[in-house]
Amino acid sequence: NDAKLDAAGITQEDREYLAEALARSYLRQFVTNRFFSTDPHPGNLGVEVFNDEDRPPRLVFYDFGQACTLSKDQSLGILEVIESIIDLDAKKSVSAFNRMGVLKDNADLDKVLAKVQSNYDSGRLKVKKRKVRNSAKY
Repeated sequence: NDAKLDAAGITQEDREYLAEALARSYLRQFVTNRFFSTDPHPGNLGVEVFNDEDRPPRLVFYDFGQACTLSKDQSLGILEVIESIIDLDAKKSVSAFNRMGVLKDNADLDKVLAKVQSNYDSGRLKVKKRKVRNSAKY
């Protein structure tokens, strides 16, 4: 809620930091812990604010009541998908999908590959370059 963040003195830079912390947290949950919260809504996430200006706000997960585990292949497949998107490598994407077990057993891999390649070629999937914060506090 923007109003609550504003009232807590959370700046735009803090919000960007928290967004990155959330992304890193989920990546860590997927890849390292292979256990993740499946219910990330505002009631299950919070922000802890500190009085020390040099200490960034901290993201807090309140509830892991709905959670899921991943197999090693699913976990590694997530990393491979991310790498393949960065590299725009359709073959690696399909290989990662297969490793994760998200394709039907009788999937036509040539059609899947063609669709992924088409998405890469058409720009339907764009990777945003990370903003570089020149005056980042954290």
